[in-house]
Amino acid sequence: MKKPLFSLIVILAMSFTMLQTAFASDISITLKGQKEASVHTPVSVDGVQLFPVGQILKFLDLSGTETVKFNENPWYSYVTFQGRCFKIRERTTDVQEYEVDESGECINVTGKTYQLEKPARYLDDPTLGVFVPLSFISEILANAPYGNTFSTKYVDGALEFSMYKEDRTGKMQIVNPVKLAMRINSPWLLTEDAGGDDGKNFDDNDHNVTPVIRGGSTLLPIAPIIEQLGGTTTWTGSERKVTITLGDNTIELWIDQTTASVNGTKKESTVAPTIINGRTMIPVRFVTENLGATIRWDGDSQLVMIYYGGAEESSTDLFKFDYKIAILDAVQKSEDNRNEYSGVK
Repeated sequence: MKKPLFSLIVILAMSFTMLQTAFASDISITLKGQKEASVHTPVSVDGVQLFPVGQILKFLDLSGTETVKFNENPWYSYVTFQGRCFKIRERTTDVQEYEVDESGECINVTGKTYQLEKPARYLDDPTLGVFVPLSFISEILANAPYGNTFSTKYVDGALEFSMYKEDRTGKMQIVNPVKLAMRINSPWLLTEDAGGDDGKNFDDNDHNVTPVIRGGSTLLPIAPIIEQLGGTTTWTGSERKVTITLGDNTIELWIDQTTASVNGTKKESTVAPTIINGRTMIPVRFVTENLGATIRWDGDSQLVMIYYGGAEESSTDLFKFDYKIAILDAVQKSEDNRNEYSGVK
């Protein structure tokens, strides 16, 4: 009979309760546009900061786990993430990659190895898991062969991650779910993003600024749309040109011209950008679809809906947005009439 192994295997569930408890030794961690929590502060070794890899991976994805085994010398951890397993040993810089079976067990060495900038280490509390340089975490997140990939930032003592997936144009698009809705001749731009904001006017100072239909296409002031999607819009007066940038995409459009530039390639729009009452109006379908968004049009309600960054359509979207805009329009009209009668502009 084999001698019993008096070992303690700590499976780090790392529930959000633990992550979100406010300890003085915690730093904030954010998955852009989706959620935020906290993890243990990094430790510094010869000028290189080491981070709790298991805590971070668990926060980013439910496939992230860590099993710490400290009956061995040196201690080591099995860390899993999106179908891969990494064996990380204390006081060493070599990391071995394994496959993961359906039950989540680490099996079969893949032959791929990684080198850490500084040796991995544990703190006094093994439930915190193994600490490694951020460069290793960034590498495995940026090159994940399954699921989504992530970019990594550590600025001002806070971790920020952005999730990316391939959009229908073949480009990597940030997963930051944004759902927008607007109605022809209504001043309201409704949002349903992670912040739960109800929306705002296209122009707070002029409620006559609304989407319109010209030549069978919806034209509108594009800047508020692009801002909600996380991009920027610039105007070059000398060229009468609008430049829209979102992620890796850049679109250039010229007033009264149907030829546009999308990432350096010429494309034709069915309708040209134009200026109406001093406002630059842009074809919304052409722009949003070339940015990787999905656009839906309902002719009965005159409603335009945009889905971007992993936002999913719902069967209730049309009713919900139609109802909200109707209420907001009625309130806005009443307020505008009251201000007009009272002499307030």
